[in-house]
Amino acid sequence: MPKLELPSFVSHGTSNAYTNYGCRCDPCRAAHSLYRSERRARDPQKYTDYMRDYMRKYRARKKAAAEAS
Repeated sequence: MPKLELPSFVSHGTSNAYTNYGCRCDPCRAAHSLYRSERRARDPQKYTDYMRDYMRKYRARKKAAAEAS
């Protein structure tokens, strides 16, 4: 995948470039994947709870949007 043109102060191969700047090049994907796996390893229960809550809210937003249209 081609690299996105990032501001000069942002480096490729970082979770920051992936998350905040939307870069999806292979080095940025790998960096973000490593960040997520380390976060899960530090506190698996906290991560699981967070993701369950996030998905519950996401599904509610999608359902409300579908009902509105």
